[in-house]
Amino acid sequence: MKKIAVFLFEGAELFEIATFTDIFGWNNVVGLKEFRDIK
Repeated sequence: MKKIAVFLFEGAELFEIATFTDIFGWNNVVGLKEFRDIK
């Protein structure tokens, strides 16, 4: 039972990191596009 709990916890952590980098990367792309349009 403990192994399952640890696995779920690690999975949730990885998911959070993935979504965070996803949002951060997406914002960077959008920001660069807007910056290019301003230029």
